[in-house]
Amino acid sequence: MRFAITLCAAMFMSGAAWAEVITIDIKSFKYNAADVTISVGDTVIWVNQDRARHTATARDSSFSTGTLKTGTSNEITFASAGTFEYFCKFHRKMAGRIIVN
Repeated sequence: MRFAITLCAAMFMSGAAWAEVITIDIKSFKYNAADVTISVGDTVIWVNQDRARHTATARDSSFSTGTLKTGTSNEITFASAGTFEYFCKFHRKMAGRIIVN
């Protein structure tokens, strides 16, 4: 037990970064917010609040949420830096960008 507390304290005091979770709502045929800046290791969750099916699919094919039906979600954790443009396969005018630092 003492080791676990010491380890937790050491991690806290070292300034270790904690991964964040960012939610992008899909509503009214828009990604809200479409463009986000995150850090390596962060996770983005897309939540479909529309009646229509949607996806969040990378233009470079590096990720896809798959088809999101009403009320469903999917998450992607970004392991490398870069700029990732994405769109909805069903509604190609819907687009966004994830900037990973």
